[in-house]
Amino acid sequence: MLRNYFITALRNLFRNKVNTAINAFGLTLGISSSVIIFLVVQYELDFNKHYPDSENIYRVITRSQGDKGILETSSMQMPFVKAFQNEFPAIPVTFIHNNSSDPIVVVDQDGQEVRFQEDNRHTARVHQDYFKIFQPEWLVGNPDEALKDPNTVVITRKLAEKYFNKTNVLDRVIGFNGKQ
Repeated sequence: MLRNYFITALRNLFRNKVNTAINAFGLTLGISSSVIIFLVVQYELDFNKHYPDSENIYRVITRSQGDKGILETSSMQMPFVKAFQNEFPAIPVTFIHNNSSDPIVVVDQDGQEVRFQEDNRHTARVHQDYFKIFQPEWLVGNPDEALKDPNTVVITRKLAEKYFNKTNVLDRVIGFNGKQ
């Protein structure tokens, strides 16, 4: 019985080739669109979910017209941050400003000055409230005291091992683009 249904279906498909092609194309297009929409929605809903209180994290984008078209950036100028803090004092504010050029990091390794050329995607200037919003695992130091003083830095375990060949590097000096 099942064999007869299969043979009848094949005969109808070969008899109506144009109709079959249109139906197959529509089915393919529908399934592909559904998968793409699902992946986009999943990406948007899963964004930064690994952070505590992630539903209250927002990003402000600056759009400006440039020579190459519209430029979107997430960096904010300090006047905006101060004005935002004055208008909304209950909201902890942070900003990240990536450097425009790849920074040169200089460290003292056993009396030797060693230079490292870093990618600007891995360096950022942030406000001390950064650690109230994003809460990484701390190896050494106190997140409440981090970045309170000017010219202080927080680095990852990987960078500590790269720069100093050890992980406990509290109170070590790092030069950044010729400044210490």
